[in-house]
Amino acid sequence: MGCVLCLIPEILRSSPEKIPIEYCDVLPVIRVQVEDSSLLFLVDTAATSMLNICSFAKGRSTAIQVSSWKGPMVTSAREVHIPELRLGNHRFNDLRLPAIDLSPIAKSCGGRIDGILGVDLLEQLEATLELSPSASTLTIGREGPDEDSAALQFDRDHCTRAFNQGDLGGIRECFDPQFTLYTSGSEIRGREGMLDYLLDRYFSLNPAPQLSLRLEDQRSVGNAIWFGYDLTIRIPNDEIRMQGMAICRRSGDRWRLLSMHNSFEEKR
Repeated sequence: MGCVLCLIPEILRSSPEKIPIEYCDVLPVIRVQVEDSSLLFLVDTAATSMLNICSFAKGRSTAIQVSSWKGPMVTSAREVHIPELRLGNHRFNDLRLPAIDLSPIAKSCGGRIDGILGVDLLEQLEATLELSPSASTLTIGREGPDEDSAALQFDRDHCTRAFNQGDLGGIRECFDPQFTLYTSGSEIRGREGMLDYLLDRYFSLNPAPQLSLRLEDQRSVGNAIWFGYDLTIRIPNDEIRMQGMAICRRSGDRWRLLSMHNSFEEKR
């Protein structure tokens, strides 16, 4: 069957990180760490990330296409390998970025520009640029679900209890209408299809089967939660064990199971 219990797991959430924005004249810049150096990168949501060749002298030259507010252009640039670039508590490993002459930008603002933090890296960070006269910030990451842990625990207990008591009506609200179950030999689509499967496979048994689940990893991304699990269902004279991955999706004020991928076929 799979992870009826998942619905709602203990979510691993981290609060978004706010990094202060500095200015070079009117241009927003942010401090990044490359090895032991603190560098200033222009924050540009209309450009791809690149380096100032004056700050990164080593690398091989190649013809590349870069994008900026003027549009894409082909130029000769130097490709520079950066083993690690740190921005606040976040880090990029093994970056390869083009390095061109950004000195005209630095001269225009009368300061120092070591590179451009562009849309490609900002998207990976799920970053939001907030500019204001009082305090400009770059916010990395998004807020997790705002329900308190008691509400999450209540929903999870409800779904677990509904399965273990064979309560088909109670467990219906645990599944997303577009739910899909994948196993090595079959595929079940839709919430109603899953309910028919539970009714035929488990809820007709006496005594009622008992489900237990051990979560291996949990992550929250926006309105989705995914995690790995070890699952055991105890049925009369037998025990079903399986491993897999599940995804939950937020719908209104509830989290419902959207998909489950079991790593092997259950025993019959």
